[in-house]
Amino acid sequence: EFLYGLSSGGIVDVSVAELNTLVADLDATVDNVLNLQDLKSTLIAMLDNISDAFQSFLDNLDVSATNLLDSTIALDAAGVSAFVSTDAQVTALRDILNTNM
Repeated sequence: EFLYGLSSGGIVDVSVAELNTLVADLDATVDNVLNLQDLKSTLIAMLDNISDAFQSFLDNLDVSATNLLDSTIALDAAGVSAFVSTDAQVTALRDILNTNM
């Protein structure tokens, strides 16, 4: 054992075994802090990956929505064209029937 002075000026007996235990505890605490820092870095990297994947998903969704809109516009235009064509055919048929009757 040796004498260890406290900041209050008191003297306390501390054994070498107790000091070794305190050093081991401090060492373990430092290891835990380092592990937490590594875990933090890993979590940040994972969140970055999730963010990138979600952004890619949104980009693909935007492209899909644009393609769907373009297809809908094309289908609508085809439907209007077919209606105009059918209307013209009906009018022509009506004219033929009116002429022949």
